[in-house]
Amino acid sequence: MTDNLIAFFYRERLLVAVVSMLIVAGGILALRRLNVDAFPDVTPVQVEIDTEAQGLAPEEIERQITFPIENEMNGISGVTRVESLSKFGLSVVVVYFNDDTDIYFARQQVFERLSSAKDHIPSGFQSSGDSVVSRENSLRRAVVMCNVKGRDIGSFVHDAQQAVALQVKTPPGYFVTWGGQFENEQQAVRRLLIAIPIALLLVFVLIYSCFNSLRNTLTIIFNIPIALVGSTTFLLISGFPLSVPAIVGFIAVFGIAVQNGMVMVSFINKLRSRGYDLHEAVITGASLRLRAELLSALIGSISLIPFIISSGTGAEIEKPLAIVVVGGLVTRPIKIVILPMVYEWVERGATRRAKAALET
Repeated sequence: MTDNLIAFFYRERLLVAVVSMLIVAGGILALRRLNVDAFPDVTPVQVEIDTEAQGLAPEEIERQITFPIENEMNGISGVTRVESLSKFGLSVVVVYFNDDTDIYFARQQVFERLSSAKDHIPSGFQSSGDSVVSRENSLRRAVVMCNVKGRDIGSFVHDAQQAVALQVKTPPGYFVTWGGQFENEQQAVRRLLIAIPIALLLVFVLIYSCFNSLRNTLTIIFNIPIALVGSTTFLLISGFPLSVPAIVGFIAVFGIAVQNGMVMVSFINKLRSRGYDLHEAVITGASLRLRAELLSALIGSISLIPFIISSGTGAEIEKPLAIVVVGGLVTRPIKIVILPMVYEWVERGATRRAKAALET
């Protein structure tokens, strides 16, 4: 069956070429539409309650404030645990929720229960908020913090920067900087822009040293963009942004694509050395490798399903990585059809040029 399938694809090369260009175009479109969020938010859904009670010892804080608040919080739906800290003049109660709980819903629930807890707390206590003057590098600093939900950090900061530039007029000597996860994202992108080209160059050198052929090396490198098409498409469909975990998945797909390309080109070269002509070696190599590729892609995809459907702690890291790898694995059979065609096209061109050089 696989022999007939490969033979059909090689008879309809124009159709395969058109479909390949559409797939690559779809991958480029998916990559352009991907949001960028270098580090996914892995902090648990939590609400912190700070209560100031000046002059009270930790034991009094615990008995009069912390215990009543804890008792009210324990009955909230979706709460996993409640932690507290009582020290001189301050009570801190932290309520943790399930990872799939909406943070605004959690805050509303805590606020409603806190209203009931006030009946059991002596009057006169209030949330802590003493005036604070912060300095950094000998300059005064005012910090505005916010939590972003439902979109990636990169696009949010871009919109916020435009809004601040248009609506906020800072006096002379004042300036605005953007930090937090956005700063970490910028640093990660700068590092990757240096590391990825170096890695590609090293891979190119290693492949060339293995085959000692520029044609074979370029044919294998051509395999990489096709492998990344499925990964970017799956990542866009899943709704996850392009983050560091997703980039790690891309690196894994990158390695798989190079490995498969090297195995395929090496196998076809071996068939040609045994006396097969170019077209017969390409057809035979593609037919034999297609079965193995289908089986390995199926097994690999099934093994990553638990990571894709996970919802516990660390799922924000596991899911994008697994989705990217599965997307690359699903498109592996496509590469088995396209790569041998590219190999044959490159080798036939080299043969024609060699013959033309001999005739002249």
